[in-house]
Amino acid sequence: MRKFINKFLASRGYEVNKIGRTIYFLDRLVKKQGEISFIQVGANDGISFDNIYPFFKSRKCKGLLIEPLPYFFDRLKLNYADSPNIIPLNIALHPTAEKFNIYSVNQKELHKYPHWVSGIASFNKEHLIKNSVKESDLVAEAVTCKPLSKLLEEYELLKLDYLQIDTEGFDDEIIKMINFSQVKPKLIKFESVHLSSEKKLSTVNLLKSQGYKIIDERRDMVALLERFFN
Repeated sequence: MRKFINKFLASRGYEVNKIGRTIYFLDRLVKKQGEISFIQVGANDGISFDNIYPFFKSRKCKGLLIEPLPYFFDRLKLNYADSPNIIPLNIALHPTAEKFNIYSVNQKELHKYPHWVSGIASFNKEHLIKNSVKESDLVAEAVTCKPLSKLLEEYELLKLDYLQIDTEGFDDEIIKMINFSQVKPKLIKFESVHLSSEKKLSTVNLLKSQGYKIIDERRDMVALLERFFN
């Protein structure tokens, strides 16, 4: 599948390493539909560690940006202040909890670490420790949580074109929250590098059972409903 996609894009003059498969497929949806709806889970400040910001700002898009940490959420709001159809939300997604601890590096200690460490906040404290963060430099914040179904209901998202997930090891749980009989995103991108082999396989099998084709991009996986991209 991967070779087919690369060959397909190259035949149309696209350099995959420059535009990325996801941007290419999203652009096709915009051209076909005129507008796309999306949810980005783990949006950080909207710009860092992600190449989707220029696309959302330059195309006709409406959607929700999920970022639980107040520090990044404040910057996220500023970065999307001139996009009225894109709504930042200071929450996390969780299937059952109304509040849940999320761990991140204390802002006063960030200078000790590479820049990317600011982007690895997680529900799992061990995730940061495995990335060489000292436990004494961690802070825990109890963040407000909602299930995906409630979010879709509150914002009347009857259809969803794109779901992007970057939650440092919780991505499979987000995907399991999708009620595919009610909403079926045309395109899903999630961070697979932090999932165990068992969780990765289970997630892939779930998506395949719902009619998705899977593209493995090593750190991420892209799932697409092929019939929308013919």
